[in-house]
Amino acid sequence: MLAYDPAQKGEKMIEIRAMDEDFLLPRCLHHGPIEAAAPAASTPEEADLPPHPWSDEAIRDLVARRANRFVLCDAGVGWPAEFMREMIRRHGTCALLAWEAGKVVGFVRFYPMTVARLAMQRWKEGEGPEPILDPRLACKPEEDEGTLWVHCVMTSRPYTGATREVALASGGGEYSRAAEEAGGRKGVGLALAETLVPWAREHGWRRIIKVAHPDLDWFYGIWGGGGKEFWQKAGFEVVGTIHARPKWADGDTADTLLLRAQAAEKGMTQEEIWTFYRVAYEL
Repeated sequence: MLAYDPAQKGEKMIEIRAMDEDFLLPRCLHHGPIEAAAPAASTPEEADLPPHPWSDEAIRDLVARRANRFVLCDAGVGWPAEFMREMIRRHGTCALLAWEAGKVVGFVRFYPMTVARLAMQRWKEGEGPEPILDPRLACKPEEDEGTLWVHCVMTSRPYTGATREVALASGGGEYSRAAEEAGGRKGVGLALAETLVPWAREHGWRRIIKVAHPDLDWFYGIWGGGGKEFWQKAGFEVVGTIHARPKWADGDTADTLLLRAQAAEKGMTQEEIWTFYRVAYEL
């Protein structure tokens, strides 16, 4: 257990603890909180996973061959859980979990920048799908050593700004996307981000890097990365930008229409919708 004071949220107590090998969580929280007793990860199903401890060469090989599984959450295969197990043994943990009444209601995941760069390099080589939460722009080569890369931050049932009808029309009915069903906006995500800073400092990291998305509800609910304003509230500074417009953004799906409507309400241009921010915290 971390020696940080729990965050008091109304009448309920939120306790933030480092993830350990007793409860590995390679899953998202789109479906809601996860019970402590629920199976958090499967046993390794891939015969070619090496036994622990993994060498640096083994990690390079595994990340390169499984870049898509590194970037995306997946509880159905052994690779993400075993990767997390190795990171825990090397660095103490790779995630902080927010607990409420025996359930995980939020998390922040992070990895050494050197590992994140391997995943991005594989995508640039044309192998695997374009990563949603990629470390593009995240770090300069000389910053790899001592740099922690935040993969994602999420609270349970994140809010996209959609009504139930829009959520169902977009194929996301299994996600609780409507405001009345959302589990976010209670300060849990910010408490996680703020707790990460002293944890990283105490464990010898020199800086924390994140690629933040624009501050629209749609991004918060779908991507789980945390927007620019969110990270600024946690004490991070914007140190760079990148424009990245995916091909699917040109479609007229329920999700893209919702995203455009939210941007129009804020007076954002198309360029601003797809501008992402490199944010940093120097320790």
